[in-house]
Amino acid sequence: CSMLMKHERFRLSITPEQAMKILTEPEVRELALSILNEDVSMLHDLWLQTGDTYKLGILERGDNLCRQMMGMTDEEKFKRIYSGLKRTEIEREIAVMNSKPLQERNMNELMKLYRAREKYAK
Repeated sequence: CSMLMKHERFRLSITPEQAMKILTEPEVRELALSILNEDVSMLHDLWLQTGDTYKLGILERGDNLCRQMMGMTDEEKFKRIYSGLKRTEIEREIAVMNSKPLQERNMNELMKLYRAREKYAK
């Protein structure tokens, strides 16, 4: 979320629907939707005025994570974070599919998910 907040090019590269699929925490999802759908120049001030320190805390956690990725460009950081979230989303889908009885599994879809997971390998 912190990279979405700071960089318009990253906000333009992801739809709200894509963000909702890869994010699982309700508060983070709400924050991402605000960033993707609102004027970000106003959000920070709004959160300060309303005392919404939780959203500011989420952004600070993201800033801390990005600072730990020394030697990487913002694009590389965004790609790494997005890829990790996307891979986790795919792994959740695989787990749901694998929890079904064998005769109820769509093997073609499962193979597609395994191939997609490799695309986002670490």
